[in-house]
Amino acid sequence: MPPPRGAENQQHELLRATDLPALQIYGDGTVRVHRPAYRQQAGDYELRLAPGELQRLLDTLAADGVLDYDDAATRQAKRTAEENERRAGRAFAVTDTTRSIFEIRLDSYTPAGGRPPVARLNKVIRADNVQIDAERLPAVAALGALSRLERTLLQLETRAVREGTRR
Repeated sequence: MPPPRGAENQQHELLRATDLPALQIYGDGTVRVHRPAYRQQAGDYELRLAPGELQRLLDTLAADGVLDYDDAATRQAKRTAEENERRAGRAFAVTDTTRSIFEIRLDSYTPAGGRPPVARLNKVIRADNVQIDAERLPAVAALGALSRLERTLLQLETRAVREGTRR
């Protein structure tokens, strides 16, 4: 089987489990989902994407800037946006963090805008409270992109559980 095209999981700080939820997408369109015992419909599932679905997902990642994600720039933009919120008198705190981890491994891809092809993309993105931060800091485009990616992957997970084969 070809190497994974991407994987995603979420870790919640109050769940100190070693058995974490995961979703993996392979280059042949295979989607594998693992739901740990503490989740509804726990188990392992597999789904095959229809022709073109994987390419559309990759095109969306590229168009949204996820393939070019810059962690340092995003952290700086987030700090600036949070400081602006504090200056405006708005306070915000998250008491229990959910960390999303996106691993993207591509043999190659061609960026939009006529830029030259990129060989061997290996990117790991770790982001805390993606949905919350994207909603409260809309000026940080990268957070919005990660939020959309996470929602897409969670929908794919639900679809794999509903339509896929239990392994």
